[in-house]
Amino acid sequence: IGCVCASANACLPHIVKHATNTDNGSNNQYMMFSAMAPLFQTICSSPHRVIRALTYEPLFSLHSAMIQKEAFNGGSNCGEIPHQLQHLLVDHLYASAMKLATLCGYPPDYFVHLHLDSDEELEVERN
Repeated sequence: IGCVCASANACLPHIVKHATNTDNGSNNQYMMFSAMAPLFQTICSSPHRVIRALTYEPLFSLHSAMIQKEAFNGGSNCGEIPHQLQHLLVDHLYASAMKLATLCGYPPDYFVHLHLDSDEELEVERN
């Protein structure tokens, strides 16, 4: 699990940073992204909070790479990120975020018993 998250943290942002519109979409980078994303999303849906926490940094790194690429290329339509990669990115970020969000929901009586202390680790995960 740690190896997959470390690989995602290193490889996926690298793919985004070095993608060009001349990429034809059939190269090894897209295949690697397409293979790694579902495995990473499985980790995002782990019932164990500590395992899900391993996915935060790779998601932040990927988002940061996308924003840097967009800013570097004038901020228009994700800069020079090819359309196929844009679709992979959006699908991956959406699926990962939704899997994480559904597992860190509020406890059943959270809004009824507001006087009780909250679970700090759950609050951090939710943010």
